[in-house]
Amino acid sequence: MSSPSPTARAVRTLDEPALTAALLQVTDMPTGYSEDPDQTPPKDKTFCNYQQPHTPTVQARRLFIKGGGLSAEVASVGLRQYADAAQAAAVFDALVTAMQTCKGEKMDGKQNTYAVMSMPKVGDKTIGIRIDVDGATVLQGFALSGPMLVSAGVGGLMNVSGDVAADLLTKQVGRYTDAAKG
Repeated sequence: MSSPSPTARAVRTLDEPALTAALLQVTDMPTGYSEDPDQTPPKDKTFCNYQQPHTPTVQARRLFIKGGGLSAEVASVGLRQYADAAQAAAVFDALVTAMQTCKGEKMDGKQNTYAVMSMPKVGDKTIGIRIDVDGATVLQGFALSGPMLVSAGVGGLMNVSGDVAADLLTKQVGRYTDAAKG
């Protein structure tokens, strides 16, 4: 008989303050990042407008920025908590299914191109997505961890590192798991 995975045991739901506290802090970031003061909530947009089967019960997001001008880099981390692990898994599976056929779309008059990319195996399941738009590249990782969909990504015009995106996703899953155990 196998024992449950560490994330399967981490099912305690978090309220919004606890979820926000579980986000990576500026001190967790690679050298040179600062917290972005413009924390504008993202549009509730999915890749190629795929339908999410469930709505998060609570979510939190934090943005960071490094450098300036053409060499500026942005990073984001996010947590979306669902009613239970089954709902989160259904949302993750819908994302994976969409990315099997969603290779791009027009948004705000600009063509976005998408490609699935490698990402470390953290949490219960992971997927990486490369987004190219208007000369900029965003590398975004998503991990399923119990009732949580964890995201972390980096983007920029000149400098963007898959290793940084992978490291942030790994750290964010760990930080969430620690908070859910507490």
